[in-house]
Amino acid sequence: MREKDGSGSPLGLPQQWPPPLRSVVSLILNSAFPVFVACGPAMADRGRV
Repeated sequence: MREKDGSGSPLGLPQQWPPPLRSVVSLILNSAFPVFVACGPAMADRGRV
């Protein structure tokens, strides 16, 4: 995910995300299990499946 350019994403760049969303994504990336989360009005997704 770090290598992807998020500027075209509805969520924008990770540096601009609210702290709770950054925390959830950090949990996802460190999980040993498949995880999916949708966020925002467009229900943009980030996951590790």
